[in-house]
Amino acid sequence: MRRARRSHESHEGVELRQQGFPVSFALGGDGPESGVARVLDDLLHDFLTPNSLECGGGFHRGRFQGFVTRWKGSATEADRRGLADWLRARAEVGAFEVGEMAQAWYGSDETAQRW
Repeated sequence: MRRARRSHESHEGVELRQQGFPVSFALGGDGPESGVARVLDDLLHDFLTPNSLECGGGFHRGRFQGFVTRWKGSATEADRRGLADWLRARAEVGAFEVGEMAQAWYGSDETAQRW
């Protein structure tokens, strides 16, 4: 218990923030399940991994919704633009939205600053 307290104190006052951005897209047409798997596989191998990015999320009712961050550190505006360009170039992707930069951690800003 004491060790945890000292650890907490050593981080007090240090702002540890990780920035990322939301993304959502739908597949054009019926969006068969095989198309979903192919798009997600390509997204992982062609865009996220080469750019040291990761994305959590999932498909629901034919629409993917997720949040993109960097493995260690923050995503950038260039990452946002790059993903928008990648989605725009995919024929099987219909409407999409790449949101604004936001803090990746849950909770209030006060909690994020404390840890």
